[in-house]
Amino acid sequence: MSWPALITSIVLTLLLAAPFQWFMGAGRATFVVRQPDAGALWGQLSFLSGIAALAWSGLFGGLALDAGPLGALAVMAAAVALYEWARRTVGPQRLHVGLSGRVPGAVMEDGPYRWLRHPFYLAYMLAFGAMAMALCSRVGSIVALVNVALFVGMALHDEATLARSPLAGAYAAYRRRVGVLLLLPRRARERAHGA
Repeated sequence: MSWPALITSIVLTLLLAAPFQWFMGAGRATFVVRQPDAGALWGQLSFLSGIAALAWSGLFGGLALDAGPLGALAVMAAAVALYEWARRTVGPQRLHVGLSGRVPGAVMEDGPYRWLRHPFYLAYMLAFGAMAMALCSRVGSIVALVNVALFVGMALHDEATLARSPLAGAYAAYRRRVGVLLLLPRRARERAHGA
């Protein structure tokens, strides 16, 4: 590999890995974590797996400056933007980390929560999708699929926890209005017509 190609690969690797590092660092200020906490551990391992897959492929396989990594950078930017929108909406230490079995003080319906019930999980899934797109490899696809499955499982666990909590009635009404990971077209029409 030539020096320009190696430098390009390293820069792309660092740019693509940065969101996973951001999720790890910003999450400490965003979520309440009680030690030991399985959700926090799984989250950290998840983000480290993304960083490791990118580092391995970027340093040993090389990431070329083509449509894959450039499109992946755009999706990564969207993931970080969604994460930050959700983080700024929630504020510091108002949500518990996934799998904790704890619930917030109220159902969140502001910011991205008006359109989707799990903006943080969607941001993570977008980041892993972008990683798979950039790597175009079996390893990248497997790491992405495993982590998407993890975050879907965490979202389902959160849903079940809220359904058994004092917020169950308010959350059931919220679920009828808002999709799991996106505002479904039918629900958008219902919302526009005041149903």
